[in-house]
Amino acid sequence: MSKNQMVHIVSRELSNLNRQIDEKIVRGVSYDRDARRHKILLAQLAGVRRRERFAQRVLGFLSFL
Repeated sequence: MSKNQMVHIVSRELSNLNRQIDEKIVRGVSYDRDARRHKILLAQLAGVRRRERFAQRVLGFLSFL
């Protein structure tokens, strides 16, 4: 799976999860499990983006030499 596909899938999943959490808040239902899943997805997305930025910095540095 490419980075772009991963970012797209995780972003879509986060969007759906946010909607579900919002609905549960309105209904007054517990959303603990969803909140944990949301935290994990955010960490995955941050990791992919962090590695991407690192690779860009390395390539930028190497092209500068």
